[in-house]
Amino acid sequence: MTPTLTTRELILDTASALITREGIGKLTLDRVARDAGISKGGLLYHYSTKEQLIVDLVATLVARFDQKLADRATSGPGGKTRAFVEATANAGAGTLEVLLAALSSDPALLDPLRRQYRT
Repeated sequence: MTPTLTTRELILDTASALITREGIGKLTLDRVARDAGISKGGLLYHYSTKEQLIVDLVATLVARFDQKLADRATSGPGGKTRAFVEATANAGAGTLEVLLAALSSDPALLDPLRRQYRT
């Protein structure tokens, strides 16, 4: 049985897929709502601006990356370094596109990612 997505997860997945397929120029709240099959009011309940949506997309990428690091971490030689390389190499589809969307909207939206890399 496939787990059902929360509305927030549906919005994020839809936005990420839209950016990947058609580019940041096509990312609008109207389009995300339509593609997700929800009302614009339903989307606005979670995200009142496109920037808020992009911030959450970046935060989701950071959280998924952290989880991949934790899943791959080993106590053997080079454990943390190896986990970092593997998690980076397997970042997943859409990662670059979401990061470019954040960068093109406002470079400060990448601050959570910068903090993670410093860690």
